[in-house]
Parts: sequence; structure tokens; C-alpha cells
Amino acid sequence: MKSVKIITIFLGLLFLCSCSPLEKKTDEEYSAAQEISAEQLQHKWILYKIDGQLLTKKITSTLNISTKNKAAGTLVCNYFVGIIDLQKDQLKINNMASTKKSCRSERGEIETIISTVLNNYSQISLVEKQLKLIGKSHHLLYKYQQN
Repeated sequence: MKSVKIITIFLGLLFLCSCSPLEKKTDEEYSAAQEISAEQLQHKWILYKIDGQLLTKKITSTLNISTKNKAAGTLVCNYFVGIIDLQKDQLKINNMASTKKSCRSERGEIETIISTVLNNYSQISLVEKQLKLIGKSHHLLYKYQQN
């Protein structure tokens, strides 16, 4: 009888310990769930991380979003322009056109990653003056640049 009580208490404790506690959403998770307006994006953004890795000083990429939902900036070696398509928490640059300068080695690879993320719908979040684009294969993190 005593062993049945011990087993029951043990199983009860095991059950309670296996339940995950309620976790508070991070600012990023909360922001990603919210709809972002075009007005919130109308700034100059500087890319500083790809997939969590800081970019070197040799590599610069910008994203400028104007009041008419026009996008312009630098990929790495080339300039681009296009129209922002914002749908709830998804962002894409439509009709993207860019210059065609040669861009080799690491710079070329990074330019391809940036271009691919911008040309396809990416989940977007905006937290503390940081713009995060989560593409199918890569994540881009931009910071707000004051003029």
C-alpha cells in the first residue's frame, strides 16, 4: 500500500515537472505577430547581420524605404530599386531592378543572399529600431540609421 502511494506521488511529480511553464513572449515574437505598417518602415536601414553573423566593414548594404513604398539601396556591389509589397507580417520588393556590376567571392555570395530575401516574401519584425527579415533560408537584420 505504501509503495502505491509513493508511485502515485512520483508519477504526479513527474507529470507536473514535464509541463512547461508559461513563458512570456519576447519583444521580437510579439512584434512578429503584429501587423506592421508601411509608415513604420519608412527609414534608411543598414544591414549589419546575416544569419546572426556580423558583417565585416568591407561589406555594406542599405535599404531605404520612402513614403510612396518605394525601396532603394545597395545590395553590396550593386544599387537596386523596387516597390515594397507589405502584407501583414510579410515583406517583398516587387519589380526589383539593379545595376549589374561584377561582385566576386564572399561579397557576391552575400549580395545573392540579400537579393533573394528581398525578392521573395519574408516574415518581418520590427523591434527597438531593428528590422528583421526572415526568409526561407536566411535571416537579415537591419538597424535604423538616423539622418
